[in-house]
Amino acid sequence: MEIFVHTRGKDVELQQPEPTATVKEFAESAGHPDAHVFLEGEDEPARPDVSLADAGIGDRANVHIGPCMKVTVSVRYNQQTKTYEVPPAAALQSIYVRASSQGEGFGLSDADRAQYTLQVQGANEQPDLSRHVGVFANDDCAAAFDLVLQDRFQG
Repeated sequence: MEIFVHTRGKDVELQQPEPTATVKEFAESAGHPDAHVFLEGEDEPARPDVSLADAGIGDRANVHIGPCMKVTVSVRYNQQTKTYEVPPAAALQSIYVRASSQGEGFGLSDADRAQYTLQVQGANEQPDLSRHVGVFANDDCAAAFDLVLQDRFQG
């Protein structure tokens, strides 16, 4: 079994646990004995006492391992800020969709949505939107992004 593991401040790592390992054993083997394990797209962590298979964590799954139960995400655009509370395994794509949408977002047009992306506040990093938001969370379980024009390479 292969599992893609997302953790704070690191690139995605490939782990190869046994499907019969418990969620707790898996977290310990990944070097995070006291962390929560979230399957991508889930709002609640997997129960630590069940096997990976019983937790619904299958081959080639994406999981987030970390201390946060929720991440408070702020997105800044045009001197305004929107804040969302999401599970740490939420893909940045879901944050981008919320922030750019009508209603709970900034209401970007279809043309603008095609040109904008998220950038880590205080940095020039425009991470791939498949990354988990928990990767960018600080010790207070918060992450901050700006909605900016995508870097375009022309050659």
